[in-house]
Amino acid sequence: MLKIRDDVDLKELEKFGFKTFFVEYKQSLFAIKDIYVDRPYKIAKDWYRIGVDEKNRKFRKSKFRPGKTLLDVRVTKKDIYDLIQAGLVEKVEK
Repeated sequence: MLKIRDDVDLKELEKFGFKTFFVEYKQSLFAIKDIYVDRPYKIAKDWYRIGVDEKNRKFRKSKFRPGKTLLDVRVTKKDIYDLIQAGLVEKVEK
């Protein structure tokens, strides 16, 4: 499993298109990034959101479905390639 290294400030992710915000009721900083993917056979783009919680630093990816609930999907290395190249990500055992 991949996660953000413990010594990395989540504000550094803003350089890679993430937005950071503090969630008061969880008392934690979050970083999120929206990704839109064109599909030639669909009218609308697929919309994904990748998020990182300051407390556990694990990545979470959700797919938004029009008129439906969120669908959790797997984060791939392609999704966070720029963070891996910058040395901000580490591999940990589950």
